[in-house]
Amino acid sequence: MMRVANAVAATLLSKDRYRFLGELIALTRNIPPIPREVYADAEPANVVMLVEQYPQTDSPTVTFSSYDAALLRDALAGVLSTMEKFRLLSVDRRVFEAFELNAALEVGKLICWRSFVCTCLGKVPCVERSAVALTGTDEEAFVEYLLEDRTGRPGRADLFRWLVKEGRGEILAVKDGEEILGYLSCSPEYEDVWDVEYVHVREDMRRRGLGTVLASSYAGARLTRGQVPYWSGAANEASERTAMKASFVCCRELFCVEATAKPGRR
Repeated sequence: MMRVANAVAATLLSKDRYRFLGELIALTRNIPPIPREVYADAEPANVVMLVEQYPQTDSPTVTFSSYDAALLRDALAGVLSTMEKFRLLSVDRRVFEAFELNAALEVGKLICWRSFVCTCLGKVPCVERSAVALTGTDEEAFVEYLLEDRTGRPGRADLFRWLVKEGRGEILAVKDGEEILGYLSCSPEYEDVWDVEYVHVREDMRRRGLGTVLASSYAGARLTRGQVPYWSGAANEASERTAMKASFVCCRELFCVEATAKPGRR
């Protein structure tokens, strides 16, 4: 296992554009910049491991592109041996079944995150109303939007500054006059690929199809510009249903566990 430059992981794209898109997104995510290390087992890389430290969490996130016994053993004896706990991600379930991993770590419940992509403008449903891109004049309404702040989610003022004021992406919103009823934030992640950051519909406006309006508007806006509308992590089954109603199709399953070092491991 060797530490490598970010560019090495780009070789994964030639294997399968969407299966490995998550690894590329992790390498190029632009909001906010985070400490990151990239390791590979060979060059050109057959297996890539990312170690990332997000500012809102107290433990790292480790992503394996696939399972490789030698790389996993080296990682557990090396960089992973210094970690008490971390979130482990992979598109390959064999990583979580590996003897090496389970001998060294307490592996929590396996969770599956599904990713979606929309590739055909003609299949995006026509909706009675559409979401609009917020501009600088919408800042006060967005910051005051009725939403309980969640751990790990950036403040709305920061989100508005990054995406709207600094032009790093867009916030699409369904509005009633000046009042925001729901929003979807998105940003460019890799070449022509955009990704959904956050989606939320106000509690008192749910079950009225506004999520589908937001998702359809996002898909239509990106496809009209010749871009790829990607949804890397639908948060739950409701989000998955919303994505599919807006003509998104599942393109990847990402598996996740919380891993904790077993007593006496070190």
